[in-house]
Amino acid sequence: MVSNSDQSRSGDRETLPLESLITLQCFSDDLAHITQCLQTLGELQELVSTCSVLSG
Repeated sequence: MVSNSDQSRSGDRETLPLESLITLQCFSDDLAHITQCLQTLGELQELVSTCSVLSG
């Protein structure tokens, strides 16, 4: 039973390489966007902290 599922999985990998690559590329693009947003949020947090210190 395990060998059957292994065979079907490898078959899927062989029959859908383009879809898998497109999915991976979209996922990679999403991760890059999320990383950029997190960096921007970090910069905003630093700015807010600086303003709080200056006004306090």
